[in-house]
Amino acid sequence: GTWIVGRGWHQDKWTTKPQPNVGGLPIHHKLSAVSPQNPVFLSHTSGHGVFVNQAAMLASGVSEKSVNPPGGEIVRDENGEPIGMLRENAAQPVRDALKAYQTKRTIQEVKAAMRQQVKLAAQNAIENGITSFQDMGSTWEELDHLKVMAAEGSLPIRLYMAVQEPAVEMEEKLADYRLVGYGNNFLTIRCIGEKVLDGALGTHGGWLLESYTDLPRSFGLNVTPVPEIRHSAELAIKHDYQLAIQGIGDRAARELFNIYEEQFTIHPEKKDLRWRIEHAQVTHPDDLLRYAALGVIPGIQGIFACSDGPWVVDRLGVERTKERGYLFRSMAESGALIMNGT
Repeated sequence: GTWIVGRGWHQDKWTTKPQPNVGGLPIHHKLSAVSPQNPVFLSHTSGHGVFVNQAAMLASGVSEKSVNPPGGEIVRDENGEPIGMLRENAAQPVRDALKAYQTKRTIQEVKAAMRQQVKLAAQNAIENGITSFQDMGSTWEELDHLKVMAAEGSLPIRLYMAVQEPAVEMEEKLADYRLVGYGNNFLTIRCIGEKVLDGALGTHGGWLLESYTDLPRSFGLNVTPVPEIRHSAELAIKHDYQLAIQGIGDRAARELFNIYEEQFTIHPEKKDLRWRIEHAQVTHPDDLLRYAALGVIPGIQGIFACSDGPWVVDRLGVERTKERGYLFRSMAESGALIMNGT
């Protein structure tokens, strides 16, 4: 049947927990009962996990025999059965099945759908007074489509785009995609991102130096391998691209600081590329001064300090939250240049 796709749920935002549940996460049975033939794909509000029904798992081969991939987890019940929650890279088989379904469309249908998506997203932005937008990771195909729209003058808002492709592919194509002010200043492509190094705190995916308080067996997830990020950093230096990589947990932030420092030591003249660590929610005190020292921008989302408030102490504990969580004022006082996003 037709795939049903949505996003925006968060288990800690519900007034009552679903029953039964695993760690507050729903089990797919009710969803599977109301949609037995149609695969359902529901992204977590963080974008770092998906909840799917039985039809989606069957379409993608996810079962009790499936093993957790590197940087991902298939959440299971006490009997080892998948509950339908797939964290980080564990969702890839379902994403692939969804993509396979979508690629059955003709080229004309794909282009029409992408144009409609741009139109609707831009309309929503403009209605809220937003006339320019930074994207945090697009494919070659999406960038090609936007370039066509910019050339014909049909982009409704100005876009600053980031490339999110494997480093081995960027080796061949990155230089050709760099654009600044293309299409009457409506399209710029000169960033690599978001190529997440870790997951989200809400799904226990943020990569931490110490384990989660409410999930002691876990330190979070290293989603994109460190060598891939290092390779991307080398390409960003070579082709004069900004680098904006997600580092939510303090372990992820430290790994990024180490990579950035390594590159800027070799190429000190490249510090003005304005590299960023996205979200920067948990920072070890030993790393706080590295933002200003390296010229690295913490790309924060101030709203996260509020939206995470009801549950972040459960994840990190009181003392760690106070010492390392959402250190936005401390960052500013240290001399770091901060940017705030939505």
